[in-house]
Amino acid sequence: MLRKSPFAIGSFIVPKIACLICVLGSLLCLSPRQAKADSALRPVRVFVGSKPLEASTSPLSDGNETFVPLDILAMVGAQGHLNKRGDAVKIAYGHPIQEAELAVARPEGKPMLALSDLARLLPADILTVDSRANGAPNTTSFDEVYLLARVTDVRLQQGAIRFTTSFPVPYQVRMIDEDGQRVGYVDCFGAKLAPDLLNQTLPDDDPQTQNLRVGQFKPDVVRVAVNLPLSLRVRAGDGQADAEGQVIVVLWKDPKGAAKMAAMANAGGTTKPQGSGGLQMPTTPGGERMATTSNETPANPMADQTETANGGPGEGNNSANPNAPAATKFVQVQRIVFEPDNDQSATLRIFTTGPVQPSIRYTEDGGLQLDLPGAVLALTDSTQADQSFRHPLLTEEQAFALDQTPPVVRIRLRTPRYDGFVLDPRADQVVLRLRLPRNATGVLADKLIVVDPGHGGSATGATAGGYAEKNITLAIALKLRRVLEACGARVVLTRDRDRDVDLSARPALANAIHADFFISIHNDACSHPGEASGTTTYYHMEDPSSRALANCVQHAVAAVTGLPSRGARSDSSLYQHGLAVLRESQMPAILIEVAYIDNPVDRRKLIDPDFQERVAEAICRGLRLYIEGHSQTALLLPKDR
Repeated sequence: MLRKSPFAIGSFIVPKIACLICVLGSLLCLSPRQAKADSALRPVRVFVGSKPLEASTSPLSDGNETFVPLDILAMVGAQGHLNKRGDAVKIAYGHPIQEAELAVARPEGKPMLALSDLARLLPADILTVDSRANGAPNTTSFDEVYLLARVTDVRLQQGAIRFTTSFPVPYQVRMIDEDGQRVGYVDCFGAKLAPDLLNQTLPDDDPQTQNLRVGQFKPDVVRVAVNLPLSLRVRAGDGQADAEGQVIVVLWKDPKGAAKMAAMANAGGTTKPQGSGGLQMPTTPGGERMATTSNETPANPMADQTETANGGPGEGNNSANPNAPAATKFVQVQRIVFEPDNDQSATLRIFTTGPVQPSIRYTEDGGLQLDLPGAVLALTDSTQADQSFRHPLLTEEQAFALDQTPPVVRIRLRTPRYDGFVLDPRADQVVLRLRLPRNATGVLADKLIVVDPGHGGSATGATAGGYAEKNITLAIALKLRRVLEACGARVVLTRDRDRDVDLSARPALANAIHADFFISIHNDACSHPGEASGTTTYYHMEDPSSRALANCVQHAVAAVTGLPSRGARSDSSLYQHGLAVLRESQMPAILIEVAYIDNPVDRRKLIDPDFQERVAEAICRGLRLYIEGHSQTALLLPKDR
């Protein structure tokens, strides 16, 4: 896809003419038209979705077109490289992967893309804003430009609100109850509603829900909402669309709400007609009405259902005698099917007779353990309880029932490496998507790693016992650089001495040099000094690759510290939008809280050079485990061989 601009060099429609233009351009060096165009350029801030574009080259605008550095490709889940002539970028993007070429512009002599070209390709939308006028949209006088992901294919299917964005953006789930009315809604930030969704009936296969609708809540926020009976709910929280731009928000059973509805029905009352529940659902900026779908729902949609132990509908209820006690029924696990896509992705489907609320974690050996509470094993094919596979992501699956009340079905997965995963619970199955984590190919020696010693300069970090966090993190980081370089890796530090480094500059550096990994080193502290101890590793939100990396490193570090392992945790447990250095990193990124500086036992270890060396070596082993898998050599360093 090409765009004519005063900065575009060459055309791919007529290659011979393109070559001639390139030759003339090299002879003339800089044409008067180029000089005039460059003089009209001004810097602007560019946001991809809701995240700022941090790059070594500033985006520029001529008032009509915005030109952005090639760093933007990673932020939209694309990969690209200049062709041999240097006049175009070959781009791989989308799911399934598609390929295209975009012309390169060279304002001020630097390779850039026309943002409108990229927007048409993805597809996406462009919003220009004047930050000096309270962020009002403005097409003539603007200093900020937003590339908005396009929201498509909104539907309610198999017990979940589902929609797709053209590239991953954050979202927020909320629920409101007002006067007996309940509305679940999802706000998708940095997004624009696809034009073909306006005034369309949205698919909704759930007879209990009403009035599924979507609209442009704000110029850069799309809102999807649905009216719910009291027997259903959504869980409030924040998330990020997965690598394929998929957003899945599950509708969960609410036993208390169902009991309330049943009591109202027995008392001869009815629930109120479902309106908006007090939720503002605006028209789009152009005044178009929102796309909706309405289903006729009985006043008591749960009248013929009985809650099971896990809140799902029971089986074998006595509809002829609604007052008769119903036998407790549990969800049955009937089939377990493995569906390999290719060497880098696969899906495990667990088919059930109703919804469950699964939990999943990495095991000590790097495999996965999936628990289905309130479920019993009732496989139609008994061989599916113990299966072996020849796949790079999964070699063995074992399912069994735990002897406890209520029952739990546990599924253990043996994997050749720490897999990335996305768990998708549905009304009649649990879908576990396995993915090769990002940059988890090759060997450690091939990688470029940014190591970030936390704090520095005037930012001392936590202090205790006469010691400052900034000095300990630098000491560990310097040792980690030496250990990684001994393994052949390339390492860049965000600081190599005691100096101030802006918070956003740390991930910006990693993004600018296209690092493979970002590792930030910190020391922990708590509000009651001396009460907490141990090591924690954080990853951003639910990013599958960073989560896998965090678990690899946490496992390796906890094995050498002699301190409690506090586990790998999402940074959403700390802040609503996570940690800035992780949120803004475009590669797998983790933040390690090595130990508690305000705990005397932990602090004695932190200031010990031998302990710092062991921690540095363990971080290196964890990184190698992520990249190279569970091979016998993955946990060895050069000195061990």
